[in-house]
Amino acid sequence: MSEGVGEAPAALPPGERRRDQPVRRRLVPIAALGVVAVFLAVALPVGIYNSARRLRAAVSAAGVSSSALRARVFGRRYTAAIELIRRAIPEDEPYFLSSRADGALVWVRYDLLPRRAVRQEALAANPRDCWLGQIRWSVVGLDFGRPPLLLERPVSVPAGCLPAPWHRAARGAGSAGAAQPVGPARPVGPAR
Repeated sequence: MSEGVGEAPAALPPGERRRDQPVRRRLVPIAALGVVAVFLAVALPVGIYNSARRLRAAVSAAGVSSSALRARVFGRRYTAAIELIRRAIPEDEPYFLSSRADGALVWVRYDLLPRRAVRQEALAANPRDCWLGQIRWSVVGLDFGRPPLLLERPVSVPAGCLPAPWHRAARGAGSAGAAQPVGPARPVGPAR
């Protein structure tokens, strides 16, 4: 029996199958199984190796203080500079943050939490902002492992502006005068 164009294929009697159909139906699942097997053969050893390496690092760091772990990763000079900056800047006082490397910006900001960081570019973009001019500290993050720099900026309350909340808290609730300038910007801490 010949099949014409547009005609449905003739029905086969029960129990008989076309010989080419089972191969086509099995080819796709077999190919998919082969791809999954190749993926697992490559990914499992790499995943097990990475997991073991990370577990080994976690076990070696168990019980180590955050400052000791920071010193292990970034170096002792970086850790000493962060501790000096943490002692110099009160927790409720913001600071300007600028960086020569993008990664340093992230890590220095994280290490100085809960202090609020303000990007240095904000001062240039808003020179008449009352509160930005009252931020006393500037931190400059350098490359990976290099200690950040802490600079003290001259600060005064602009005419027509109220003192920033961190100045009122530092001087007590009774004083409402202007903040005194602290001199030109200069590095704070040991020079190296």
